[in-house]
Amino acid sequence: MEKVSIVIPIYNAEKYMSLCLDSLFKQTYRKLEIIAVNDKSTDNSLDVLKTYQKDHKNLIIIDLEINRGVSNARNQGIKHATGEYIFFIDSDDFLDKDAIKILVNKALENKADVVDTERLFWYKRKEKVLTFTERKQLKKDLIIDNIYKNKKALTLPRYVTGKLYAKSVIEDVVFDDNLRCYEDGLFNQEIKPKFKKYMYAQGVYYHYLQRPNSLINTVSTNHLDYLFVAKRIKEVYAKINYFNLKIEKTINNLICSDIFVIISSKIPQMKISKAKKVSYLKKFLKLKTELNLSKISFKNKFLFFFFSKFGKIYFSIIKKINLVDLSFRFLNLKNKITITNKKQIKTIENIYLIMEEKAGK
Repeated sequence: MEKVSIVIPIYNAEKYMSLCLDSLFKQTYRKLEIIAVNDKSTDNSLDVLKTYQKDHKNLIIIDLEINRGVSNARNQGIKHATGEYIFFIDSDDFLDKDAIKILVNKALENKADVVDTERLFWYKRKEKVLTFTERKQLKKDLIIDNIYKNKKALTLPRYVTGKLYAKSVIEDVVFDDNLRCYEDGLFNQEIKPKFKKYMYAQGVYYHYLQRPNSLINTVSTNHLDYLFVAKRIKEVYAKINYFNLKIEKTINNLICSDIFVIISSKIPQMKISKAKKVSYLKKFLKLKTELNLSKISFKNKFLFFFFSKFGKIYFSIIKKINLVDLSFRFLNLKNKITITNKKQIKTIENIYLIMEEKAGK
């Protein structure tokens, strides 16, 4: 039986991380090591971990002396992992009890280096908790092979949480701890040239809680990190000669997609002056020439034209609309998942009350 190393970055999560930890220790797949990396929490997170460790000998605690962020915490977890597979989870998320068993079985049966699934979003809007997936659920498992055989492998979800990775494909790839945003997207793009088979599995096993303060982060200037990430992505694929692989247009469209999400929904809601917003807009539009994004879809060509001509007007119109909330409401209509476990719903509602109190709402 292959060992799975589950890596959890911990920072000031004492009041809600029990939901995550309990879901891990209830897994029906038994050969696990749980690596909790305490990133210099200032609350009692470390004490909570030590209490769990008394009853769970497979819990490994790494207590960092300096707070350096989630990327460094994950890197420390990878460094200490001894399993054949690595799985990342955040301290405020949780798993179905059969999640790891299902993912490992699918990896072995299909000889897949990476097994991915849809994530179930939990999102509290006013007094109601919405539950939905980002995409339509698959009717059957999807074998996508690799970027050399199937361009779709380039464009799949770029989160690291909820995926089962063969440790062998990670090798020397690390999270860039200088980044505050998009570090997981860059990590996955650096891994994609290495894996032989990518699998998108049917089913939803990973539960993602959208925190109140996460919504604040979605409109912070941290999104400027993508100016660097976009260049790194191009460098990754230049090393494997993407011209010969005929994937340049796919990569360019992938980068454009991120650029226009940031321009359309992140920059307008940043708490900065209009002049600053316009300067950020120009920085992102400039990527078209800096990265030679000439081979792109007609849609992206139009969007570059639109925002170069009407970006200021767009910002004025859209600034009072919460596009994050709007997109989540749309996904709830399109991909709603009904939760029948009333005890689970109550637990999540209580956790949201704690999170809102912590966020000062």
